[in-house]
Amino acid sequence: SGRSSSRSHQQPRALQAIKGPQISPALRTLDDLPCLMDSPSGWARSLSPQQQAEWLVDCYRIRLDDEYENKAMSGQFGRDGIKTRGLYDSNFHFPEEAKSTIAEDFLIFCKLAVQRAVIPPSWALFLDTAARLLPHIFEREDCTEKWGYEFVMHSPLLGRSLKHTGALIYAGVEGDSGKLYNKLRTRVLRNWKTLIEGGKKLGPEYFDDVGGVELWKQLHSDMVIVQYGMGTARS
Repeated sequence: SGRSSSRSHQQPRALQAIKGPQISPALRTLDDLPCLMDSPSGWARSLSPQQQAEWLVDCYRIRLDDEYENKAMSGQFGRDGIKTRGLYDSNFHFPEEAKSTIAEDFLIFCKLAVQRAVIPPSWALFLDTAARLLPHIFEREDCTEKWGYEFVMHSPLLGRSLKHTGALIYAGVEGDSGKLYNKLRTRVLRNWKTLIEGGKKLGPEYFDDVGGVELWKQLHSDMVIVQYGMGTARS
């Protein structure tokens, strides 16, 4: 299929990391806490629209990097290396295919987010921001520098939490939540062209609850893939 599934643990680190604007974490008051605890979309409170878009994209990106690092550290290697997804499962020597791989996994995240009522206020702004950020590695150091303690917190009781929101969206891999996740993976992975153009009982209407197919076509088009191992220095 041309997809890279046997890269070493260190190879993806040659990608450039985009840190984005350095946003000071919004100050919290006691009034923030009920919203953060009671509403899955409470994370958006007190953030500007652009901050909201970046925060939710970064929630996905740091979840992806955490999964990769945790599997690597615990020795969870398959026959062809670590079982990866999204950016970490992309063959950067084939940019169009890499963009499809990234978009497919992010589509699953967005579908799950809708199910969990963790949705962005504006799909257009959110997906435009995602197109800029998704092709780049986002490591723990980058996340902490950008968002401070909002990354490390595990509980909404303490305020906005990237880790907690990511866990809420994916909600484990067992029971009904696992069934939904696996169903989405079966429908979406390696089916980008079919989803966009229609066929096999799938088609553009699949995007109706996540902003519409045109925004996703634009996301795919706007992503710029950085090839690692080609003399590209990490910023």
